[in-house]
Amino acid sequence: MDPPLEHANLEFYLTSASFLILIIYHVRLAYLVRRHPLTTSIGVTNHLRGHWVESIMADKRDILAVQTLRNWVMASSSSAWGSSASPPARRGWRKSPPASTNWCGSTGSYGCSN
Repeated sequence: MDPPLEHANLEFYLTSASFLILIIYHVRLAYLVRRHPLTTSIGVTNHLRGHWVESIMADKRDILAVQTLRNWVMASSSSAWGSSASPPARRGWRKSPPASTNWCGSTGSYGCSN
């Protein structure tokens, strides 16, 4: 049998096993969140958030609720921005082009010599 074919078969089986593990994990997580919510961090967060909403509504603290929701949105937005502009990505756009080529496509300095 050809070695690349064996490699392709191995890759197929490993990829399939990875997807199967992910599917099993998410099905189990969904089951636990529905049936035993306080055993997962998602369930505990939802439980505490429900208590927080009840206390805000009972005390009529509308401004606090709006400010807290705004802070949550701001935190998630800045977190998403931070992960999309990770340090390697930020380093990539700051790096200048190689010194051997310029914008005109010829070798030399960065200015066009024409």
